[in-house]
Amino acid sequence: MLIELYLAQAVEPVGDIGTFYIETDDEEVIKEFKKYKCPMRLVKYMDEVLESNKNVKELVKLKPGQKIDHFINLSHISDKNLKDGLSPFMDEYLKQTDHLDEYGNEIEKSDLTEGSDRGYEMKLDDLIYKK
Repeated sequence: MLIELYLAQAVEPVGDIGTFYIETDDEEVIKEFKKYKCPMRLVKYMDEVLESNKNVKELVKLKPGQKIDHFINLSHISDKNLKDGLSPFMDEYLKQTDHLDEYGNEIEKSDLTEGSDRGYEMKLDDLIYKK
Protein backbone atom coordinates (compact mmCIF):
# COMPACT_ATOMS: atom_id res chain seq x y z
CA MET A 1 0.00 0.00 0.00
CA LEU A 2 1.13 3.51 -0.71
CA ILE A 3 0.45 6.41 1.65
CA GLU A 4 0.94 10.06 0.77
CA LEU A 5 1.49 12.34 3.75
CA TYR A 6 0.90 15.95 2.75
CA LEU A 7 2.04 17.92 5.76
CA ALA A 8 2.98 21.34 4.39
CA GLN A 9 2.77 23.34 1.21
CA ALA A 10 5.89 23.74 -0.90
CA VAL A 11 7.94 26.79 0.09
CA GLU A 12 10.36 28.63 -2.16
CA PRO A 13 13.35 28.35 -2.42
CA VAL A 14 13.52 24.95 -0.65
CA GLY A 15 10.68 23.36 -2.62
CA ASP A 16 8.44 20.53 -1.47
CA ILE A 17 9.66 19.35 1.92
CA GLY A 18 6.22 18.57 3.31
CA THR A 19 5.15 15.63 1.15
CA PHE A 20 6.19 12.07 1.99
CA TYR A 21 5.45 8.79 0.24
CA ILE A 22 5.41 5.72 2.46
CA GLU A 23 5.12 2.18 1.19
CA THR A 24 3.96 -0.53 3.60
CA ASP A 25 1.60 -3.46 3.95
CA ASP A 26 1.64 -3.21 7.75
CA GLU A 27 -2.00 -2.47 8.62
CA GLU A 28 -1.10 -1.37 12.18
CA VAL A 29 1.27 1.30 10.85
CA ILE A 30 -1.40 2.52 8.41
CA LYS A 31 -3.95 2.74 11.26
CA GLU A 32 -1.44 4.70 13.37
CA PHE A 33 -0.72 7.16 10.56
CA LYS A 34 -4.44 7.86 10.26
CA LYS A 35 -4.78 8.66 14.00
CA TYR A 36 -2.48 11.69 13.88
CA LYS A 37 -3.91 15.21 13.84
CA CYS A 38 -0.55 16.91 14.40
CA PRO A 39 1.95 17.09 11.51
CA MET A 40 5.02 17.37 13.78
CA ARG A 41 4.01 14.38 15.87
CA LEU A 42 3.26 12.42 12.70
CA VAL A 43 6.74 13.17 11.34
CA LYS A 44 8.23 12.01 14.65
CA TYR A 45 6.26 8.76 14.45
CA MET A 46 7.16 8.33 10.76
CA ASP A 47 10.87 8.68 11.55
CA GLU A 48 10.61 6.13 14.35
CA VAL A 49 8.71 3.59 12.28
CA LEU A 50 11.02 3.99 9.27
CA GLU A 51 13.95 3.25 11.53
CA SER A 52 12.41 0.33 13.42
CA ASN A 53 10.17 -1.44 10.89
CA LYS A 54 11.72 -3.05 7.81
CA ASN A 55 8.25 -3.36 6.22
CA VAL A 56 7.93 0.43 5.97
CA LYS A 57 9.85 2.31 3.28
CA GLU A 58 9.96 5.95 2.29
CA LEU A 59 9.91 6.59 -1.44
CA VAL A 60 11.67 9.63 -2.86
CA LYS A 61 9.15 9.97 -5.67
CA LEU A 62 6.39 8.00 -7.31
CA LYS A 63 6.88 5.96 -10.44
CA PRO A 64 4.63 6.81 -13.40
CA GLY A 65 1.26 5.17 -12.93
CA GLN A 66 1.76 4.44 -9.23
CA LYS A 67 -1.47 5.02 -7.30
CA ILE A 68 -1.92 6.37 -3.78
CA ASP A 69 -3.99 4.10 -1.51
CA HIS A 70 -4.24 6.51 1.42
CA PHE A 71 -3.91 10.31 1.39
CA ILE A 72 -3.37 12.12 4.69
CA ASN A 73 -3.48 15.90 4.46
CA LEU A 74 -2.43 17.86 7.54
CA SER A 75 -1.12 20.92 5.67
CA HIS A 76 -3.95 23.10 6.99
CA ILE A 77 -2.78 22.35 10.54
CA SER A 78 0.83 23.24 9.62
CA ASP A 79 -0.40 26.54 8.18
CA LYS A 80 -2.44 27.28 11.31
CA ASN A 81 0.49 26.42 13.58
CA LEU A 82 2.75 28.87 11.75
CA LYS A 83 0.08 31.60 11.84
CA ASP A 84 -0.32 30.97 15.57
CA GLY A 85 3.41 31.55 16.04
CA LEU A 86 4.34 27.99 16.95
CA SER A 87 7.91 26.95 16.23
CA PRO A 88 8.68 25.05 13.01
CA PHE A 89 11.42 23.16 14.90
CA MET A 90 10.47 19.83 16.46
CA ASP A 91 11.90 20.17 19.98
CA GLU A 92 10.62 23.70 20.53
CA TYR A 93 7.23 22.85 19.01
CA LEU A 94 6.79 19.85 21.31
CA LYS A 95 7.56 22.04 24.34
CA GLN A 96 5.04 24.64 23.16
CA THR A 97 2.35 22.01 22.65
CA ASP A 98 2.82 19.79 25.69
CA HIS A 99 -0.95 20.10 26.29
CA LEU A 100 -1.49 17.72 23.33
CA ASP A 101 -1.29 13.93 23.43
CA GLU A 102 0.91 11.86 21.11
CA TYR A 103 -1.57 12.22 18.22
CA GLY A 104 -2.18 15.94 18.62
CA ASN A 105 -5.45 15.78 20.55
CA GLU A 106 -6.12 18.09 23.49
CA ILE A 107 -5.47 16.40 26.82
CA GLU A 108 -8.19 16.85 29.38
CA LYS A 109 -6.98 18.55 32.57
CA SER A 110 -7.97 15.55 34.69
CA ASP A 111 -5.58 13.37 32.67
CA LEU A 112 -2.57 15.44 33.72
CA THR A 113 -2.56 14.56 37.40
CA GLU A 114 0.65 13.12 38.79
CA GLY A 115 -0.99 9.81 39.63
CA SER A 116 -2.74 9.24 36.31
CA ASP A 117 -1.39 6.89 33.66
CA ARG A 118 -1.17 9.80 31.21
CA GLY A 119 0.83 11.88 33.70
CA TYR A 120 3.22 8.96 34.07
CA GLU A 121 3.46 8.52 30.29
CA MET A 122 4.24 12.21 29.87
CA LYS A 123 7.12 11.91 32.33
CA LEU A 124 8.42 8.89 30.41
CA ASP A 125 8.11 10.80 27.11
CA ASP A 126 10.14 13.63 28.62
CA LEU A 127 12.88 11.22 29.68
CA ILE A 128 12.92 9.30 26.40
CA TYR A 129 12.78 12.18 23.94
CA LYS A 130 15.07 14.70 25.64
CA LYS A 131 18.48 14.87 24.07
